[in-house]
This record gives sequence, structure tokens and C-alpha cells, in this order.
Amino acid sequence: MHSFLRLQSGARASVYQIQKRRKQVISEPTIRDAVVTDGDKYSVVLENERVRVLRYHDKPGDRTLQHAHPDYVLYAESSFKRRLTFPDGQKHEVDVKAGSVVWMKAHIHIGENIGDTNTDVIIVELKENRTFDETEKNLR
Repeated sequence: MHSFLRLQSGARASVYQIQKRRKQVISEPTIRDAVVTDGDKYSVVLENERVRVLRYHDKPGDRTLQHAHPDYVLYAESSFKRRLTFPDGQKHEVDVKAGSVVWMKAHIHIGENIGDTNTDVIIVELKENRTFDETEKNLR
């Protein structure tokens, strides 16, 4: 007989199902952090328990290694054109204007500067462990 846990969604899952899924996740290839894979292009500007702020800079023709980002907000300091290649092989080209602010869901990609200008962006990555302070002390 399986023990059951109630998930946040309200669904039930057996401990066996959770352990089996955990083994599948652990056995998947480790997705690398952008700062580790491309430290020549990414630098950490600020990091705390809620966010990590990155500065990214590359030149025309530069390409990153495959890496992952959690949900994030991107601010474009320069206009640029890039190709994003996803693990399933799909490619998406973007033409971003300086001053643009973009919300992106977590994903894995390879980025390539396919334009004729440098890419300069600020990325604010969100961390999952959110805490809600119900007092006013942090609002002042």
C-alpha cells in the first residue's frame, strides 16, 4: 500500500510516484548556468535570496553554449538581433530595440548574435523561494 501526499494543486501522489519522478529528474543531464557556461559574456551584478541580476555583452557572430534561465525580465541597453536555438532544435530569431523590456518564462537555449551590433542587456532572474512579508517594514 502506498502512502499518499497532497500536492499544492490538490492532487494526490504516492511517495513511490514522487521518488520515481525524482530519480528521473536527477538522471537527466545537468543544465548549466549561463555564468558558468559563458562567463566571458555574463557577469553577476547583484544577487540575493529573491533575484539574480546579470549583465550580458557580446559581439556580432558570438554564440553561447547551451544554458538555462529561470523566469526573468530582460532590459535591452542596445538594439540587437539574435537567434535562439532550443533543445528540440527549433530556432527563433528576435530583433530587439534599445529600451525594450521583455518578460521571459524559464527556458533552455543557445543564443547567437546574428546582427551587426553588440548585444548589451540586463537580465533580472527570479528565484523560486518567495517569501511574503505581511508587515510594512520593507515598504519604507
